[in-house]
Amino acid sequence: MNRFMLTMMQSDANHAGSKAVRDISEILSKMDFLNIYIDGQQSRLEREIFTKSNLSRKLQDLPRESYFLVQYPFYLGTRVTAQVIDEITSKFDNTIVLIHDLPTLRENASKKLVKREISNLNKFKFVVTHNTRMSGWLKDNGCTSKILELGLFDYMTNSSLNVEKNNNYKRIFFAGNLGKSKFIYNKAVNNNYYLYGINRIDGQGDFN
Repeated sequence: MNRFMLTMMQSDANHAGSKAVRDISEILSKMDFLNIYIDGQQSRLEREIFTKSNLSRKLQDLPRESYFLVQYPFYLGTRVTAQVIDEITSKFDNTIVLIHDLPTLRENASKKLVKREISNLNKFKFVVTHNTRMSGWLKDNGCTSKILELGLFDYMTNSSLNVEKNNNYKRIFFAGNLGKSKFIYNKAVNNNYYLYGINRIDGQGDFN
């Protein structure tokens, strides 16, 4: 069975979200998924004009029964996002959307925007979520696609962890937007917290 994934060409970003996307792409490549590239660095006008036609041309000769995976969201704007989803889900029977983030959930969006996002996700045969809480939120808001849960996301690394453990060993590693994740500043325990991400609030917390 042929396997494809949508891959966004864009510059690297210094945050955990971009690493998660790269890690998934690397894992899928090892599972024989082939890349279908779209340009994520175009201007808004260029995306509006070229994305749909360029993608359609790349997909036109691929077998309909292929598996096709999309990592979501891909931040191309509301209209172009809908066009990309429609293009893929109309051409393949086995479509998969792997969710990294739900903008409407994170932003506490209006019912109208939630309905539009759920409508886009329902066009896929399979939806891969983080956990049962995300799955429950999707179902409560009308998601009818088959849902699969990924569970804890285990980031890939080329480094080996050489840590000597003892009875008092306790370390917490946190990756994310350190400006938005303000709860971490209230839970610091000496220097047992290791932070990775952007927008750290200077002068708060005793971290590594």
